Amino acid sequence: MCEKCGKPMVIRSGRYGEFLACSGYPKCKNARPVPLGVACPKCGGDLVEIRSRKPGGRRFYGCANYAAEQKCDFRLWARPVPVPCPVCGTPFMTERKGKSPALVCADKKCGGRRANEAGGGEPRIAEAAAPTESPS
Repeated sequence: MCEKCGKPMVIRSGRYGEFLACSGYPKCKNARPVPLGVACPKCGGDLVEIRSRKPGGRRFYGCANYAAEQKCDFRLWARPVPVPCPVCGTPFMTERKGKSPALVCADKKCGGRRANEAGGGEPRIAEAAAPTESPS
């Protein structure tokens, strides 16, 4: 719900990605980034995806309070996932992509890992070509 007018918020797409905007536009021009469902470890705000404004800009993840009065400066390059670490109990893990996708603990001292069920799918296995039968 919109904080300014009380109407529902809708997901819209713009030149820097998706964002939440008030359905009462143009009367109400309230907008904010789409939250990821993970709380900021520094201030408790929502973590959101941010794209740099350079052409072809990289995506990074930071606190939604970076422009607020609190000026939170928490940033991550890896996408945070709301799954607690099985080793140390950190409230979120980060997504590691590549040949073996995994969820890695956000605390670098912990080193906890977990297989990523949501991303990557099954590993590819090269299958040998089935021999063709020759006519007898």
